[in-house]
Amino acid sequence: MREKLISNLFFRVSNPLPAWSLGFYRIVFGILLFILAFRYFSNGWISKYFLDPSFHFKFYGLSWIAVFPAWILYSLFVSLLFLAVFISLGIFYRISVLCFFLIFSYINLLEVAVYLNHYYLVCLLLFLLIWIPADRALNIFHVFRIFKNKSILETDPVPAWNLYILRFQIGVVYFLVELVNWFQTGFLTRSRFESGFFVIRIFLFLVRYFPCQLLGIFSVMRV
Repeated sequence: MREKLISNLFFRVSNPLPAWSLGFYRIVFGILLFILAFRYFSNGWISKYFLDPSFHFKFYGLSWIAVFPAWILYSLFVSLLFLAVFISLGIFYRISVLCFFLIFSYINLLEVAVYLNHYYLVCLLLFLLIWIPADRALNIFHVFRIFKNKSILETDPVPAWNLYILRFQIGVVYFLVELVNWFQTGFLTRSRFESGFFVIRIFLFLVRYFPCQLLGIFSVMRV
């Protein structure tokens, strides 16, 4: 019985699925990352939060992380813009995701006072994307071949766990949010039902091929 259960579980997580949803997710996520990084320039947050203050609150045990000089810090944010474009287009995908993850994690560790849980979620999703071939479909080269051949080109499938692990990450976030609301109010908040967002989350979580991890993107965009 136990061996059969493990065998079925292994089959489900390794079952090949189309890579289109991951490709679409990568494109939208890359656009979001570009907007996220650009906001630091447009709102003057680089100077306001990191360069102008003479003192920074640090996370416990991470007081050794120092703020780089202005020219280095601005260079890092400029690199985030280019990396976001590379991620969205599927160019040097894994290297771009890894570099964005390291730089953005460093930025978020510089000042506790500007901590944002949505950015923490972005870091988690970036870390997961390092191990997932989300560039297998709808990268810029694949799109060029589609237009050249004037037909939809099939791509190699991806193991089901590539989708499930992102779904799990988003599911954990919203499950804990609703759990906290339940403990605070004694029931699931009415606003979530009235907005229809809660129902949409549940529905998309059950759809096999839909990239419900996009809900994580929508969550960040609401900030």
